[in-house]
Amino acid sequence: MNIEKKDIQYIKTLLTTVLTVDFLPYKDSTVMRRVEKRMTALQLTEAKDYINHLKKHEQELRILGEDIFINVTDFFRDPHVFQKIKQKILPIIFSKKKRTIKFWVAGCATGEEAYSLAILVKEFCEENNYTHKIKIIATDIKEEAINKARQGVYTIKEILGVNRQRLRRFFDREGDKYRIKKHIRSEVIFAIHDITSDPPFARVDLVSCRNLLIYLDKENQQKVLASLVFALNIDGFLLLGKSETAIDLTYDLKSISNVYKIYKRIKNTRTTRRLNFDISYQDSLLPVLTPPNENEQGMKEHELAKSFQQIIHQKYAPAVVIIDEQFYVKHITRPAKQYIDTPEDYTKIYSLTTLAPEPVTALVRAAISEIKKGKSPNTYPPIPVTYENEAKQISIAVESLVVESETSFYAIIFEESRANGKASTDVAKRINLALQTQLADTEESLRKTIEKLENTNQNLLASNEELQSTNEEYISVNEELQTINSEYQETINELSISNKDVDHLLQSTDIGTVFLDDNLHIRKFTNPIKDLINIDDIDLKRPLKNFTHNLRNIDIYKKVKAVLDSNQAIEKEVVSEDGIHYLMRA
Repeated sequence: MNIEKKDIQYIKTLLTTVLTVDFLPYKDSTVMRRVEKRMTALQLTEAKDYINHLKKHEQELRILGEDIFINVTDFFRDPHVFQKIKQKILPIIFSKKKRTIKFWVAGCATGEEAYSLAILVKEFCEENNYTHKIKIIATDIKEEAINKARQGVYTIKEILGVNRQRLRRFFDREGDKYRIKKHIRSEVIFAIHDITSDPPFARVDLVSCRNLLIYLDKENQQKVLASLVFALNIDGFLLLGKSETAIDLTYDLKSISNVYKIYKRIKNTRTTRRLNFDISYQDSLLPVLTPPNENEQGMKEHELAKSFQQIIHQKYAPAVVIIDEQFYVKHITRPAKQYIDTPEDYTKIYSLTTLAPEPVTALVRAAISEIKKGKSPNTYPPIPVTYENEAKQISIAVESLVVESETSFYAIIFEESRANGKASTDVAKRINLALQTQLADTEESLRKTIEKLENTNQNLLASNEELQSTNEEYISVNEELQTINSEYQETINELSISNKDVDHLLQSTDIGTVFLDDNLHIRKFTNPIKDLINIDDIDLKRPLKNFTHNLRNIDIYKKVKAVLDSNQAIEKEVVSEDGIHYLMRA
């Protein structure tokens, strides 16, 4: 198949754009293998044909994306690793007397490892009488995997790693499937999270990120490692896959077990040198006067407008306070200063709740609540307010300001008037009802926010597990390569021994022999041949025809070349310059 690096880069960009998942950090070799597999299935041989197919068929993009994100995970995968954690790591973590112990399973796929860890921690706490609050965050980049993990339902094949005792204690049978029990499910929060670009969690006691790094290029491997170390508490532990190392972060980590790839954070550095997450924030301000032009006429017009605005603002403007939806004061007109406290330092941000009397803030809250529901009127009957030991009757109107901003702004208009007690009573009832409604809305909003945060957190933890699944596949291939390599190494050793045996045999004989290659260059020779041909140890790989000899009436080079050309052996009696007779074979 004809696939170039630029083709893989284009396909990764296409996947990222359409599937809204960042495929760019993944190794080109990883994506190439999946592309070759799909091209074979579609009987395509040219990358450009497959790219055109991807552009026309979004479903093929999703199939390719699914193929790249292979979920290779099991309950209690590598049991010795879990045994090591339970016996050596958990005792250290729980001995710190913290009330909450926090774990992060990055790349949790469909949740098997996260639930395995939850079961392991549950058993450890029961065996050692610990009552700590446990929080396990499991994240993955793939929404489908996270949704399956949240359901916690697995087939018999998927729970083969769970022994019978754990199966009875931590699972409920539902037909031909098993569902994780609620008390284990409640301890795990699943979330969609891209560890290569999303900010990491913080203050984690143990991070498990097994078999994920091997799918990333070197730059993103170090970025992810830095993110994982950033998430750890001091003396927190990092668990990687057996084919992964944290060698580039040795100044932040100490290896606890090279066999099981367990590391301990030893330095109080947040590894910010490698963290690079895009966090944008835009604050919208209220409109201000347009800056003056650079020319003199522009300056005069600006000063005139400014003077006019000051007069209107000081003598004729109503008493108005402008706030945002967080109740922070953005502007106060001069007449409004008789109804609320004036800030001493205008460079600071003040909340209306700290400047205005409580009846005013209560009424404003009620008014804003009604505005958000589209109710009217937004003008309330007068209420009694005491300011600087003077009782006043204040009417308040609240209006929503139309400003091109993500933040809402409101204008609070004060007007002093006279009112009877009944009006004040009506206002109090109205405020009370509005506040009760607002409280109910707040509780409902809080409940939805909590659910949303839980889903978000679970999404954050699911991404990593999927990467781990692909990593597992690489591990199996790597193990096969190591096996083949070992076999080759044994063969090489055997050949080396045989070669040495042949050398020893030749050197121990008195037969003069020269070994040549196809170009008639000297490969090796025995010492007795030095008496007949003028060669030495430094002459290896040199042409035979360049050397003289001590034999009469024979051209050795021509004889050997004739044998090479005819492929027929010769045997001839020759005489040396000393009159000694030899039998020459070639």
